Order: sequence, then structure tokens, then C-alpha cells
Amino acid sequence: MFFSHVLPAITDAAELKVTLHVFWRCHRHKGRLRSVSHDELLNDVTLRRALLAEDDWQVAVERGLDAAVERGTLLRFQIGDQLHYAPNTAVNRAAITSPARSLPRPARPARPLPPPASASSPATLLYEQYIGLVTPIIAAELAEAEREYPMSWLADAFAEAAARDKRNWRYVQAILRGWASEGKR
Repeated sequence: MFFSHVLPAITDAAELKVTLHVFWRCHRHKGRLRSVSHDELLNDVTLRRALLAEDDWQVAVERGLDAAVERGTLLRFQIGDQLHYAPNTAVNRAAITSPARSLPRPARPARPLPPPASASSPATLLYEQYIGLVTPIIAAELAEAEREYPMSWLADAFAEAAARDKRNWRYVQAILRGWASEGKR
């Protein structure tokens, strides 16, 4: 339903990124009510990095949350003095609208969340600009590439791969290896 009806209707990248991020965070929780607090979202480094292209990422989070709630993709509700968001599922709707006055406490993550990323290296920023989010394996390979190649080569290789519409790390690596063996043109 999400991929066939909701996704084609979403026109704001912030709404899509925030919605998927709430789905991801809630999927990691166990318990009757899987939700994420507003404060957790605003302090989430991964979400912040996903919205770096926005002029003000916090405004983008608010805009995305409001649009997702208005569309009906996410539920917004209060637990104590904290605002929470959860995917709009039958289980979550039942937990929120149950006649019991006190809502269950939000479940804690089943697995610990990954540690916040450290400050991004120049190669990581290039990767995110031209390709997408950096995985831990790619981060290690980018660090190695930074030690092996000049930063100007990395920037030029990412730009060349993008110009050829080959936005993947393996292609960038092939360009770098070619320049290292044959010389940079």
C-alpha cells in the first residue's frame, strides 16, 4: 500500500525522508506501541545528515512530520509532556485510542541504535553529495582512498562519475585506479 499509493503522492523529499526514518526507528522497537519522540527525531544525527540539503534541517523535519501526519502515514500523539510519532498501523491506532487513560510507555529499541557518526571527512561529504548515504564499509574504503589519493583527485573522480551518470563507489574507484596507473588527464 505504501509503495503503490502513498509513495507516488509524496512530492516533498523531507516528508519522504522523515517518514522512512520514523518507520526505521519504530521497526527497531519491540512492544505494543512502537513510537519515536519528537525530541529523539530532532536529536537524531542520521536524520540530520539526511536533510543536509535543506536550508534549515529542523524546519524540514517539522514540515515532513506535519505532511506525513496530514497524509495519514504517521500518527501524532502525546505521552505525558512529550509528542510522539508512530506509523499509522491498526496496532498503533488501537494502542493510542484504547479506552485506558494511560498510554503504554514507548518501547525501547530492541537493538541499540548505531553510535552517532563522527564529523564527516571530505571524501565522505563527496560521497554523500554525489552518491548517497555512507555505510560503515564504504566509510572505511573512503578513509583508505583519502590516504591513497589527493583530495583533488577524489573530487574530480566523483564529479566525472556523476557526469557519466555512474553514481557508485566502484566506478569512482575504477577512475582513481586508472589515474594512478596511467596518469591523470
